[in-house]
Amino acid sequence: MQLLKMTLGFVFGLLLISCGQSDPIYIGAVLPLKGPAKFVGEEVRDGMQLAVDEVNQKGGINGRPLVMLYSEVASQDQDGIKAAYDSLLEKDPLLIISATSSVSLMVKNHTEKANMPLFALVATAPDLTINTQRVYRYWPTAESEVPQLAGVFPSTPRTLGIIYLDDGYGQAVYGNMVSRYPAATTELVGIPFDIAFKDFEKIAQQVKEMEAVVAVGFDSHLRKIFKALKQIDYKGTVVSTTTATLPSVTGITESDGVYVASPAIYNNNFLFIEKFRKEYNSRYNKPFNHYAANGYDLIGLIAGLLHDQEISVASLQQQIDRGFIYSGVFGNINLDANSFDIDFPLYPAKIEDGRIVFL
Repeated sequence: MQLLKMTLGFVFGLLLISCGQSDPIYIGAVLPLKGPAKFVGEEVRDGMQLAVDEVNQKGGINGRPLVMLYSEVASQDQDGIKAAYDSLLEKDPLLIISATSSVSLMVKNHTEKANMPLFALVATAPDLTINTQRVYRYWPTAESEVPQLAGVFPSTPRTLGIIYLDDGYGQAVYGNMVSRYPAATTELVGIPFDIAFKDFEKIAQQVKEMEAVVAVGFDSHLRKIFKALKQIDYKGTVVSTTTATLPSVTGITESDGVYVASPAIYNNNFLFIEKFRKEYNSRYNKPFNHYAANGYDLIGLIAGLLHDQEISVASLQQQIDRGFIYSGVFGNINLDANSFDIDFPLYPAKIEDGRIVFL
C-alpha cells in the first residue's frame, strides 16, 4: 500500500480548516520519493511546499487554504503509481502534479481517462504531451535546449561526439543535433549508453580526438563523463544540458570549463530569485536548484491562474486553454492557447570555479 501524506500548507491553513471557515483546495502530487529518482522527487516536493506555505500565509487562494497531498512512489513501479493515483482521487483534488518522465507517462494514462489536469515537472519524454487534452509539461524540451547548446560553439565543429543516455530525451537531443549539423559540415558520432553504464573511460577514449563533445544524462552520469574526460586530458569543447547546472555537478572540479544551457535562477544578477534562494537554503539547509524551483514556480503559477476565479477543474481547464503569460523565478514564460508545453528560458553559460557564469 502506498504511503500517502497530507501536508497542510501552514498553521494558518490548519486553523481555517479546523474552524470550518473555508474548505481546502487539494492538489495531488505523484512524486518519485523512492528509488533512483528520489532526489528529483524530494527537490520538487520541497520547492512546492515552500510555495504552498507562502500562499497560505497570504490567506490561501481566494480565501481557501491550499493543501498538498504527496504520494511516495518509485519511478518504475507501475502498480504502485496506479494505487497512489487512486488514493489521491479519494480527496477530489483540483489537479495532479507529477515529476520525471517515467512517473508522468504512467500517471498520464490515468488522468486522461478521468479528464483530470496533469502538470508534469522535470519531465523530458517527447511523447508526454502528444495526443493529449489535459497533460501539461513545465520543463524545457530538447527542441528548446539544443539551440542553446549549439550556441556556445565559437564555430561549427568539424568533429562532434554526442555522449547520451539512451532514453527519450537523450535520443531527442541526439536527433536534433544530427539535424543541426549535417554530414557535409560536421562528422558527428553518437555514443549512447544505458542507465547502469559505468565504463565512461572507454567512451572518453572514443571522443579524445574530436573537436567538441556534448554530454547528456543524469547528474551521476555527467560527473563520471567529466571525470573521464579530465583523466584523458581532453582538449576540446565540452557542452552539457541543464542537468549540469545542478550543484552536485558544478561542485566537482572536473566540471570546470564545461559550457551549459542554464536557467536564469543561477544568475546572481537575477534578483527575482533571491527571496526564494534564501528561504529555501534557510528552511532545508541545502542549496536550491532548478528542480526545486520548478516545483515552487508551478504552485505560484496555479495560484495566479485561480486568483478571483471559480475553484473547479472546469474553471482551471478553461484558464489553461486560453493560454497565459506568467512571470516567475525562471523569468517570463508563456503557454499559447491550446498548447501543452511550457518552456522556461535557457541561456548559454559556463561553469567556472563551481559557479555558473553567463556568457
